[in-house]
Amino acid sequence: MEIMTRSLEKNYLIVKAYNGKEALKKAISERPNLILMDISLPIMDGLSVTRRIRSTKDIEDIPIVAVSAGAMPHNITDAMEAGCNDFIAKPVRPGLLREKVNQMVDKSPVHSRSSIVDCGTLNSKS
Repeated sequence: MEIMTRSLEKNYLIVKAYNGKEALKKAISERPNLILMDISLPIMDGLSVTRRIRSTKDIEDIPIVAVSAGAMPHNITDAMEAGCNDFIAKPVRPGLLREKVNQMVDKSPVHSRSSIVDCGTLNSKS
């Protein structure tokens, strides 16, 4: 994951959150172009954080990509129903991650800077 982080840091400011509560705070304070949301965050899981983001004025339209080791159809459906825009299964392939990030940042309603809030995805070992 360290290689992926360095690869993304060449083009984007990466702001890390290590639990769901911190992820929500960073989404509000940073207003990033994209959120990479691990579904299995401690304190508040990624789906709960996503639902809160979708119901919070000024950040409700930020693209969110769910990242999870659980890649069964119901996991993907749950992520999309919570409000995620896309889903990436772990282990994450670096090329796929870069492609999804670039696509989502291009569609982002936030154009003031290129930043990503990473909610537990790039700092995990899987």
